[in-house]
Amino acid sequence: CGAAPAWAQTGGGGLRGFIKDESGAVLPGVSVTAQSPELITPSTVVTDETGLYRLNNLPPGNYVIVAELAGFATTRRENILVRAGQ
Repeated sequence: CGAAPAWAQTGGGGLRGFIKDESGAVLPGVSVTAQSPELITPSTVVTDETGLYRLNNLPPGNYVIVAELAGFATTRRENILVRAGQ
């Protein structure tokens, strides 16, 4: 007799992507912050060496995403919809 693992579904979603400059070069070390009325405090991550960021376990809702790196203009995107399980 054996047991198979069971995976729980979560009610959160996430955002991920790559941050690149105008020439298409990836930008490591960028602070990416998600802000929403659904969050008690903003969620912040830093891009890795490939420019990848991952904001996991975000409650469903509309978000503002801000990307900041010294020497570059700050980028702000509004009305980013996060859905449960996506």
